[in-house]
This record gives sequence, C-alpha cells and structure tokens, in this order.
Amino acid sequence: MLVVVLLASCIQLIAQKSIIERCETTPPSPYDGQPIPEQLKIADAPKTARQVSCFTSFNKNSTMLDVVRKCGLPDKHMGSGVYIFVYYMTDCSTVSVSTPDLKRLGMRHGKRGKTTVLMDKW
Repeated sequence: MLVVVLLASCIQLIAQKSIIERCETTPPSPYDGQPIPEQLKIADAPKTARQVSCFTSFNKNSTMLDVVRKCGLPDKHMGSGVYIFVYYMTDCSTVSVSTPDLKRLGMRHGKRGKTTVLMDKW
C-alpha cells in the first residue's frame, strides 16, 4: 500500500513538473522559484487545479489559504515586494494570484497575451 501511495505521489509530481515545463515560454526570472510560504503548505490541500473555474468563486474576504484549500498549491511563487503565485492551466494559460500579505488578493487569468481580471486587487 505504501508503495502505491509513493508511486502516486511521484506520478503527480512528474505530471505537475511536465505541465510547467510544457507551458513555460520565457526564460526564468531571478524572482522565479521562490519557496512557497510554510503557512500555505497544508496537509489536506487538493491536487493543483488546472481549470480557471476553480478560481472564479473567491471574493474580497478570501485569503491565499482559502485559494490553496480549494485549488491546491500554486505551481510557482515569484515576485519581489508582493507575493505572486502562478497556477498553470491545462491549456497553458495561467492564473496569477497577487497579494501583499496572503490575506488580500488580486487574481488574473492570462491567455495568449490577453488578461482577464478574476478579482480586483486589494
């Protein structure tokens, strides 16, 4: 049983990494690859969402922890001065969640150079 759980975890990590590798189109920035804050690493987080619909029900009272509880851990943490979390969708579009303090959020969906605001910034 333990082998099955470990194998499933490894497959999920490989699949997650492959979508990032498949979707990255620009060279990495010095701010890419920052560690995910410890307070967001919750044991019961779901698998990372790959559909924009997961991100459309949040409101001004939602926190980044709410996003992780519903849509899973982000694929990437970047930014300087504010947190910017990036989720890759199956179509290689991205949902970016920006927050100065993990409590106030702004969300955007980017696809082929066009950006749609999912939630206004704090």
